[in-house]
Amino acid sequence: TEELVYASFNGRLEARRVPVAIDALRRGGAAVTPTLVSIARLAGMLTDDVDALLARPTNAWMPPLVRAAWGRAMNPYRRVHAAADAARLCESLAFQEGRTAALDAAGVPLFAGSDSGWVPFLVHGDALRDERALLAGAGGPAPRGLAAATRAPGTFYGGPRGPGALAPGRAADVLVVEADPREDVRNVGRIDALVARGRVYGRADLDALVEGASAATAAEAPLAEALERGDVPGAVAKAKA
Repeated sequence: TEELVYASFNGRLEARRVPVAIDALRRGGAAVTPTLVSIARLAGMLTDDVDALLARPTNAWMPPLVRAAWGRAMNPYRRVHAAADAARLCESLAFQEGRTAALDAAGVPLFAGSDSGWVPFLVHGDALRDERALLAGAGGPAPRGLAAATRAPGTFYGGPRGPGALAPGRAADVLVVEADPREDVRNVGRIDALVARGRVYGRADLDALVEGASAATAAEAPLAEALERGDVPGAVAKAKA
């Protein structure tokens, strides 16, 4: 929806132009990946909320050098934007949420995207969970956010036998959660087990995967600490070592 603002509205938040854009998408058989979470994160980075973002436990899933690039010393977005830009981004987010609801009402398929690993503080998995909540909050029920991450893209790309739904003949990629996400979309984060490509991963297996990824990049920690201090020669020396 951010790209729609640029392409269809010339960067202006003009509601009067929305029906024309939505009609063109619907007639063209296009789908839209709103990626509302990107704008929400960018706005947070430009305010004191950056401290809350730094404290998110899921940041530990990312390599130390990536996390260092997100911090106050190296964050590329904080270098080029002022805190005043946060208000503009919040206004754009509200506009995009309204357009997302209009797209959904017009029958345009919505997919859940996250920009993970590209925009700071968008962590794989975690960001998608937040995007589902934003999609559900953009004027619609929790199932909208769930369908956007499962059935909608699975059917759009895979046809009637594609992934994304619990039905005979579908690919058996299944996320098992502890509470009903149709009642509260946040329940999708209460993961008990996962079935992927026929293999079952219990909670202990999933935790071990995260721990293994952290261990594989642990050697980066001294480099990251040096860069966060602005000690580039020190980081180079540690890299050579």
